[in-house]
Amino acid sequence: MLPKKRRIVKLSEWNKIHKRGVGAHSLEIVMKYLNNHTKISRFGFIVSTKISKKAVIRNLIKRRMRDVVEKKLVNIKEGYDIIFIAKPKIVDKNYKEIEVRVNNLLNKGKMLI
Repeated sequence: MLPKKRRIVKLSEWNKIHKRGVGAHSLEIVMKYLNNHTKISRFGFIVSTKISKKAVIRNLIKRRMRDVVEKKLVNIKEGYDIIFIAKPKIVDKNYKEIEVRVNNLLNKGKMLI
């Protein structure tokens, strides 16, 4: 689990990143990021009910994306707020495919060291 200091929790911060953030996307995931002018990067994950009505499936997708980010944490640039928004096609993907998509998005956004 990501430490509390690594999470985006305030709605105002979410909205700021969503509106002003720079984006990168794949067929399954959208990534938006914004410089937060601090020394740590923070993360957020959105899986809406459009993806699945079942909370079990939505939480599974969030856990998988979060786990990929945790494994890559030492390689991700510091000083950014990054949110990942799942799209409906993600339901069919297994862990390895989600890992590849998240890594590709981090590369596209030049978030990796």
